[in-house]
Amino acid sequence: MTAMRTRRWDRRGLALILFAGALPLLGCGPNVKNHPVSGTVKYEDGTDLKAGTVTFSPAEGNAYKPSAPISGQITDGKFSIKEVPEGKWKVLVTGSSAAGMQTTTPKDPGVTGAPATAPATESSPVAPKYNDPDKTPVPVVEVKDGMSSVDVKVSKP
Repeated sequence: MTAMRTRRWDRRGLALILFAGALPLLGCGPNVKNHPVSGTVKYEDGTDLKAGTVTFSPAEGNAYKPSAPISGQITDGKFSIKEVPEGKWKVLVTGSSAAGMQTTTPKDPGVTGAPATAPATESSPVAPKYNDPDKTPVPVVEVKDGMSSVDVKVSKP
C-alpha cells in the first residue's frame, strides 16, 4: 500500500515539476517594449481637429497583434497614449460630434420655436478614408525608443 502511494506521489510530483518548468515557455505573447506616444491631428489648412479618436492598427510586418484597438482621445488637436508596443503601425483617425460636426435640427412646422421630433442630421468632420486601414493616406509610423511626436494631417469630407 505504501509503495502504491509513493508511486502516485512520484507521478504527481513529476507532473507538477514538468508543468512548472513549461510555464516560462508558454509566456503571454512576444516580449514587446511599450512607449508613450503623443502628437497632433490637424486639417490640411492647419486648424486643429477639435475632438475625435486616434487608433493604432498593426501594419504589415508588425509582430505584435493586439486583441483590442490601441486608441487615444483627440482633444483640441492633441492626443497622448501611455503605452503603444514597439513596431510599425497604421494611424487611423475618426472625428466626433464635438469636432465640428454640423448638426441641424429643423423646427416643428406646427409649433413656433419648438424643435422637431425628427433626428438631427450630421456630417463627419474627417474624410472616411482616414478610418480605413486599407485606404488611409497617413504614412505608417514606427514606434521605437527616442521617437518624436506623431503629427497627422487629415482632410475634411
